[in-house]
Amino acid sequence: MPIMLWLLLGLAATVMLTLFPEVSSQMLRIEAFGWVFETRQGSFVIALIVLLLVAHILAWLLRAVIHGPGQAWRSLNLSSKKREEKRLQQALADFINMQNDCGRKSLQRKWRILPHWLAELLATLPVPPHEQRLKQEGDSSLRIALAARIASEPGADPKPDLALRKVLVQAWSKAYPKSPLARLRMAETLQDEGSWRQAVDIWELLQREKHLSKEAAALRLVPAYRKLADVEPEKRAMWLQKAHALSPADEQLALELGRAWLDEGKKAQATKLWMRFIEKHASLQVAAALLDEWRTEALAHYKHLERIQSRDANAAVLWLKAELAQAAGLDGLADEHINMLIQRHGCREGWQSLARWQMQKGDFRQACESFSKAMETLTETGHREQQQL
Repeated sequence: MPIMLWLLLGLAATVMLTLFPEVSSQMLRIEAFGWVFETRQGSFVIALIVLLLVAHILAWLLRAVIHGPGQAWRSLNLSSKKREEKRLQQALADFINMQNDCGRKSLQRKWRILPHWLAELLATLPVPPHEQRLKQEGDSSLRIALAARIASEPGADPKPDLALRKVLVQAWSKAYPKSPLARLRMAETLQDEGSWRQAVDIWELLQREKHLSKEAAALRLVPAYRKLADVEPEKRAMWLQKAHALSPADEQLALELGRAWLDEGKKAQATKLWMRFIEKHASLQVAAALLDEWRTEALAHYKHLERIQSRDANAAVLWLKAELAQAAGLDGLADEHINMLIQRHGCREGWQSLARWQMQKGDFRQACESFSKAMETLTETGHREQQQL
């Protein structure tokens, strides 16, 4: 048993024994420091108990004054509060887990012990996303934020209509203008509405403020930039350049950006972009676009590519060197590069180039064999892609 219980039992036994008539009527004499105190034992024990009780009450009142009036109420209502909290916890568990009556009856009985704002939030939680609404007046900022978040969840089912989502998210952004999530949901709503420019402004701001990682920003901004490139053709190159900066390994983006620069007359900028791209990524499609621009000056550009050793070159650079050499009339070097490409990478484009050159020389039998190899390579590649899927 706890020591406090033993002490209480001992005190109770002492009081009971002391208050017996035979004991309580006996005299008690205390002498100390020249003072003499005489009284009956029963009266002394009762006075001592009253004195301890008064001291305890005074100490409790002093704590109540120091800690505020709420401390006194909590001290008086401690056991009842614990029982109420336990029942409330069970009611919330039923509500969260959707058990029994979802805690409705229990929660309704507990509203009196809950803060008003918490009761308001608990009443908002079970409302379906498409039924979330703003009150006419008296709506707290917390309830607005919760209702807007529920309604604007990407996976909300059933999904609220766009007008309702916009009203809720606008109220949320007004209540918490610095909330990253509120601004993010506003951008998503603007995107659904077709207001791409406004959505992009919000996403760029969130990225600058470090609320969006580079990967999360790219996931949202790259499609938006591409959409704006179509919507604003006069700024197509600018938007594609922004998208390429976020997704530098995207082959189609590199091609589209280069072509946009070509449309603006910036050939050097476009070819420089494509050359840097194929050095890092073995894109034969980008290499083909680069070849179209360099074919008229094949020899000069081939000499420029000689700085890249063939043994260090990837498939795209090797193919480009072979095509430039052939276009410049350097047939021996072209055959050397294309054979190295076929032996090392066995790519379809290498066989196709070789077949085309053989046809130009009139060697149709070898050209047919090379075209067959190209088809076999294409078939093998298709099988590998299907197996990966």
